[in-house]
Amino acid sequence: MLKKIKHYFEYFFVLIVANMARLIPIRFAPFFGNRLGDIGYYFVPIRKKHALESLGLAFPEKNMREKRRIVHNVYRNLGQVAVNHCQFPGMSDDDVLKKIRFKDENVLREAISRGKGIVLTGAHFGDWESLGMAIAVSGYPVNVVIAPIHNPHIDKMITEQRHGMGATLISRTGMAIRQIRQELKANRIVAMFLDQDAGRAGVFVDFFGRPASTPSGPVKFAVKTGAALVLALSFPQEDGSQHVIFEEISTAAGNRSGDERIQYITQRVSSRVELHIRKNPGAWFGWLHRRWKSQPDSKTL
Repeated sequence: MLKKIKHYFEYFFVLIVANMARLIPIRFAPFFGNRLGDIGYYFVPIRKKHALESLGLAFPEKNMREKRRIVHNVYRNLGQVAVNHCQFPGMSDDDVLKKIRFKDENVLREAISRGKGIVLTGAHFGDWESLGMAIAVSGYPVNVVIAPIHNPHIDKMITEQRHGMGATLISRTGMAIRQIRQELKANRIVAMFLDQDAGRAGVFVDFFGRPASTPSGPVKFAVKTGAALVLALSFPQEDGSQHVIFEEISTAAGNRSGDERIQYITQRVSSRVELHIRKNPGAWFGWLHRRWKSQPDSKTL
């Protein structure tokens, strides 16, 4: 009963914020997003402790003041993501593409021209939520693999908003594998992330100098289907817009095969993700999660 009551309170809070976000002019969205992040940082510090611990593991040279500044920026970025998520479904295609600008879009065009689809991978970085919509309104058929949110009321609301953003959703349950294969065979884009702890199901790669259990799905699908493996990351700008980079990741692995090949390529992708996070750590949502929770010796951090 208490859990249900908690879910309803969370839902009504999110609903109020979402309705406010839809009402504000687009030009004020960055300011509103930052203030929303400030409220979250100071008054709803969910997972702040986890974030500081994770930053201590990744950046042992940084002092507490520097780490707190990064975490504050993470919350502000989340505020921006939340506001965009509410506003974008009601925006014109032109306005969406003014807010999210592509760099190296030719990477997508060239990959899709090969006819085997694209596995789009990356991290919860910048405005990852709106990235799929920007790709869709640019004329690319895109599917996004999602996991359900624990609060069923918020899950339903956000799922409806995601449907309004132009991308097709694939739930990470049931028939997901078959559907992903079908979409790639039809030369479409399937987006999935690899920046959260995958437990025993993941492969271990070096991430910020520590072993990190990492989802191998993106690499496995690319290798087994022949689809292009493309890294996509969205970089927040001071004016509230996002710059998106696309980078094709080679699936060549020398004479490696099987699990060794999958681990090798997953490491390659993770190293690229780490490089970009180091440049702008405040844009990565992953600090709020226990990225290094699972360890090869079964210990947890």
